Order: sequence, then C-alpha cells, then structure tokens
Amino acid sequence: MEKNKFLFLFAILYKIDCMGKFRELIAYKKGFFLLMEIYKLTKDFPKHEQYSLVDQIRRSSRSVCSSIGEAYKSGDIQIILSVINRC
Repeated sequence: MEKNKFLFLFAILYKIDCMGKFRELIAYKKGFFLLMEIYKLTKDFPKHEQYSLVDQIRRSSRSVCSSIGEAYKSGDIQIILSVINRC
C-alpha cells in the first residue's frame, strides 16, 4: 500500500475511533444539510408531483445519511470509505 493511502486510512480510522458518533462525520453533516435543503425545495412542488417525483427525490436524499450511519455501525473501514466515496 502506498504511504499516502496508508496515512489517509490511518487518519480516518483514528478520527472515527475518537469521534464515537457518525453524526459528527463531515460527510454526514453535508448529507444532512442537503437533505434539509431538498425538503425545503420540494415542499413547493405542485400537488400532482407530491406522490411521485417529490417522494422519490426525498427518499434518495434520505438514503445518503442512512447509508453512512449503517456503514459506521458496521465498523468496517472499507465499507465506510466506499459509502462516503459514493456520496
């Protein structure tokens, strides 16, 4: 493994172990902020879109935070990194 990759992984592991809560991760905070923004934006969509397009947009925005939480709970750094890279 390259030195830079090793240091990066070590820093992430250290930070995760020290933090204790996934809600303190920067990726989670950004995902949650965007989730709130999406809810604000979609509340003004037309009523005929509320149960199709809006519902789909909101569900997909919730999945970012829930995926980070589930990966963090697993404790596997490879899973956490892959989820964060997808976000």
